[in-house]
Amino acid sequence: GYGGGNCGVANAVEIARRCKEAGLSLIVDFHYSDFWADPAKQMSPKEWVTMDLTQKCSALYAFTVDALTQIAATGVDIWMVQVGNEINNGMAGEEDVDTVMDLIASGSRAVREIAKDYGKDIKVAVHYTNIEDYEEVDTRAANLQNAGVDYDLFGLSYYPYWDGTMENMQAVAENIENTYGKDVYIAETS
Repeated sequence: GYGGGNCGVANAVEIARRCKEAGLSLIVDFHYSDFWADPAKQMSPKEWVTMDLTQKCSALYAFTVDALTQIAATGVDIWMVQVGNEINNGMAGEEDVDTVMDLIASGSRAVREIAKDYGKDIKVAVHYTNIEDYEEVDTRAANLQNAGVDYDLFGLSYYPYWDGTMENMQAVAENIENTYGKDVYIAETS
């Protein structure tokens, strides 16, 4: 890690254990980075920097399966797994749209495998920002659909100071639900 935003698998397993003890379900948010990821920072994990796309997709898949296997072994109810965090400008050090779609698909496939292995219904989510830009968000959803990415929930960050009115937020969410058939959730807000 880089000294900030560090939460490795061991930390996630401890959080899962505590959730299980408290009777809570868990949402797992993979940033796929050694530092937290946001629209301005989508750094590749150091171990993945020199990998080509095929290798990186395999590494992302294997990491996701391993992490979720360890988390699921606590007995916690994993309700949702977010594949990437605020991924408008890329994911895991990649910026090309088609490449990012391949990475998301690898993460989704891993979640579906763990869900099947553990006999659970785990929702797969993606998370974007720029909700104030109706057309950009629509393009993100169209990219996912055109690439055939398997996911259930479309997450958006909504910070009213930067992201506009509640009416616009609702219009963007309704468009995703009506046009692409995906439920929308607000992943971050203030």
